[in-house]
Amino acid sequence: MTKIAGREFEVLRMTGGRDIDRAFLSSQAAKITHDEEGNAYSIGEQMMRVRFYPPLFICAKGDVPTEQEFLDMYAKDVEDWMARFEEVNPGYFPTEETEEDLKKKEA
Repeated sequence: MTKIAGREFEVLRMTGGRDIDRAFLSSQAAKITHDEEGNAYSIGEQMMRVRFYPPLFICAKGDVPTEQEFLDMYAKDVEDWMARFEEVNPGYFPTEETEEDLKKKEA
């Protein structure tokens, strides 16, 4: 079990079925550009809603944070959740390569 932002849940493997669920959730989130009060989501919020929350949510079981709770989380909590997700699903979220990493690949 993982504990993030006061919530306890299990992080699961990304399976084919879960990936289809993730794609559907992402496509639905992309269609919604304003919150329930009519306020437009910022670019960062929209990116979090469409790209990051769906796989984290789909691959979690238990007391999982809602989308709004995810948007309101401290950055450290988001990073912790993503790190735990990456432990279970290595390489799912591409990381930025440093110049040193690129030089190693070229060698």
